[in-house]
Amino acid sequence: MKNKTILLFVFIFLMVSFTGLSAAFYVLTLDAKDNFLERANSIMEFMETTGIQSDPLLICTGGLSNSSTLNIFSGTQPSNPVEKILKQLNTKCITPPADELNSEFLRTIKTQIPVVVSDSSGKGFASFLKVDFGGTDIGIFNITEIPSDWYETVRGQVDLFSLDSIIIIMDNPELKIVPAEIRSRTFVIPRDTAVYRVDIEYGPLLTEVNLSQTETMYPLFDETRELYADWLNHEYDIDPFELTQWREIPFYSMIGLMALKDADTDLMFYYNPTLPKKITTQDAITMFSDYVMGTVNLENSNIRKLLLRSSNMIDYDGLNATMKETGNYYSLYGEPYYIDLSKIPEDRLIISTFKEPQKILVFGPREIIKENFPFLKELNLSPLYYVFWALKAGYPDLKPNWRVMVQPYLYTYTIEKGDTLNIIAEKLGITVKSIKAFNPDLIEMYLTPGTHIYVHIPYEFEKQE
Repeated sequence: MKNKTILLFVFIFLMVSFTGLSAAFYVLTLDAKDNFLERANSIMEFMETTGIQSDPLLICTGGLSNSSTLNIFSGTQPSNPVEKILKQLNTKCITPPADELNSEFLRTIKTQIPVVVSDSSGKGFASFLKVDFGGTDIGIFNITEIPSDWYETVRGQVDLFSLDSIIIIMDNPELKIVPAEIRSRTFVIPRDTAVYRVDIEYGPLLTEVNLSQTETMYPLFDETRELYADWLNHEYDIDPFELTQWREIPFYSMIGLMALKDADTDLMFYYNPTLPKKITTQDAITMFSDYVMGTVNLENSNIRKLLLRSSNMIDYDGLNATMKETGNYYSLYGEPYYIDLSKIPEDRLIISTFKEPQKILVFGPREIIKENFPFLKELNLSPLYYVFWALKAGYPDLKPNWRVMVQPYLYTYTIEKGDTLNIIAEKLGITVKSIKAFNPDLIEMYLTPGTHIYVHIPYEFEKQE
């Protein structure tokens, strides 16, 4: 059956060669989203059997977002395998969908393979690509928005009426988006993996050619598949000291460090369940695949309520601290704070007061996040991208942003006769600045014996830091 298919391809190619390449040509589209290696392998086989490998009209239609695990894997390699494959296939251009326009991969590759976006959302990419293909002038366009201003954007840059053929890539092909005066030479193609034969001599005719599937893979794809499998099984330290809910671990610190900058936010709330000591890449994909990132604006009172709700999930009997099984535990990155278990639940939280509303980045499972933050504005940022960036960073020695403490953070000091702030500071081994920080309304000349102030005696780890 395979041999018959190959003969059919060769026959079609020979017929095209005799009738004139300017009258017919092949358009190959490749979606890198699912089964990319297998699909690219099928495209390569088609190109070799038809003899068009040297100059295919190949368009990569997407699948290059930060959320694609294959693209994340490629970013961890010295030589990016996806980029290498696209070049090997002689890709003419990349036409990504709207949700991939922030991809780091696209920003880096656009100088080598044109990235085409024909709407106003172009983000610095090309508006179109014009190619001379066997004497036929072809224009390639990419529509990412509906309604779209693509026509107004490109018609001042290219004479659409001079083109022999116009190819438009869309999520959901709709010819109505094409002005009537150029429809006779326009083909609207979906974002998938396919091969089309385009005939323009006897009017516009688009015929899809079946792609054969084979278990035999070319060396480039087979080597990449093996490396990818090894990467999926690679193991990382994620919480080797089992501190997930007792202090901030570097895994979340690294996510926050990178994500806050990209999201342009002040702080990050993250859903904080117990994490394993170690995790494989495949396990991370399973665990974080349903996570989302979004932003909310929260007043000081709401920030405190969320953190108090989490601190109330900790039971402490004076000897052991344990986590309750019910409830959603959230932690905050970007502002130091403590949970003081020596105090009653209502007084456990030690954190600065936010005088202005804070723009918060929220990171967690979609269903739980939507329930807890109903006004969340979901961002087009891939959580997996930041997860793998943090895993790759390892377990660096970072100062925790927050801690759960069983010894008192704040002590009550009773003012004695003759006390001054300097005397109190010297007695307790602290600074006057520290005393004023926890007693902002304190006036030194009115230190009345018998009254109380709050003081913080630094922990050993604070002295070391």
